[in-house]
Amino acid sequence: MRTRALLALLLALVSALGLAACGGGGSSNSSTTSTAASGATSTSSSSEPSPKAKEGGSATFGKPHPRETAVTQAERRKAGNAAAFVAPKSDNSVPTFGSEANTSERAQAEASLKSYLQARAREDWASACDQLAKSVREGYEKLGSSAKKAKAPGCAQVLASFSKGADLSDPLTGHLVSLRVHGINAFALFYGPGHQQYMVPMNREDGEWRPTQAAPIAYPPGAP
Repeated sequence: MRTRALLALLLALVSALGLAACGGGGSSNSSTTSTAASGATSTSSSSEPSPKAKEGGSATFGKPHPRETAVTQAERRKAGNAAAFVAPKSDNSVPTFGSEANTSERAQAEASLKSYLQARAREDWASACDQLAKSVREGYEKLGSSAKKAKAPGCAQVLASFSKGADLSDPLTGHLVSLRVHGINAFALFYGPGHQQYMVPMNREDGEWRPTQAAPIAYPPGAP
């Protein structure tokens, strides 16, 4: 039976404060503000199994590997654009999460995520906070207000403090490979330098997708 351990772990990291610890671009110990919601709201797309991904966000799909099981092949078909993120005998809860977003939704999520990652890379913390999901911003502000200081630090100050020593480089050099959507929650999947796979959880607020993670997570979690 296929487990859902990875998705359960990610969703267990959700905090009421909406905090996301700022590790380097490969950190997997950050929390998200996403929770699983019922009812995927976007159109599904399917692709042939065994994709061969290219850097920059594109992917082509070839013949299934002869050693792949029927379960893995079915997961690749369900993953659609995210088929390259499916691994045999692994928990593939993220690339098969919900259904694939439509083109316009994916483009909006990509623009929002790019704006955040670029602001983070240049250490423009005020702009970076503006791009984060509201629940995350409020979480940082609540954390700042608990500090015993004359003037409580806001989101920008807290984000800057948490980001000290982190790798702030922007790995989203191409396009999103996939946006897997379930209700108001989603996972953005993309490639960075060296064909490293990344994911960033996102929430939909007022019709727009916004990141709920301070640092992109190397995929699968624990990857170098």
